[in-house]
Amino acid sequence: MNKDKQTNESSLERELTVEEDCQMQVEENFSADFLLEVINGTSDPIFVKDRQHCWVLVNDAYCNFIGRNREEIIGKSDFDLFKKKEADESWEKDEFIFTTSNQNESDECITSNDGEKRFVSIKKCVFKNQEGQKFLVVTIRELTQQITQHFQIEARLRSSKHLLEQILNHIPQAVFWKDCDSVYQGCNSFLRTLQELENHY
Repeated sequence: MNKDKQTNESSLERELTVEEDCQMQVEENFSADFLLEVINGTSDPIFVKDRQHCWVLVNDAYCNFIGRNREEIIGKSDFDLFKKKEADESWEKDEFIFTTSNQNESDECITSNDGEKRFVSIKKCVFKNQEGQKFLVVTIRELTQQITQHFQIEARLRSSKHLLEQILNHIPQAVFWKDCDSVYQGCNSFLRTLQELENHY
């Protein structure tokens, strides 16, 4: 009787253990799937690396950003996908963040495989889970469009400045301008010619 009771208790314990393991697996899968859905909701490339510098999570935007599918990235390191020089630089920067646990943000110029230069802002931080494992979380914000717009604005300003100078230089009168502190800033060609004549005599 006692033996049967012990057997039943042992079977019950195994069933409870299996049930708990299954529940934990479901929760882990749900958490991973949920997290992937969340990061796929942003257009910014996002990825996570483990302490061995291997990708463990990437969103669709990052896959598109480097031109690789998820299966080619997960479990790999920079040395598997990029040239040695680029991989060495990336490894060194990531290791510094891992070691210091400092958050880092930098603007960089990245050259794609087809030779296109892309300006990006890269933000890196370290996340530590309940088991004490460290993960590197990286977000990339593309700046190429903003920089292109900035250059276009600068070009328009230079064009407007040139046009204004041409207009002022064709006015047959002396014209000069000062800033808000009454500091002399410049003059048109007519006034410069008068000043040169005065200096000559």
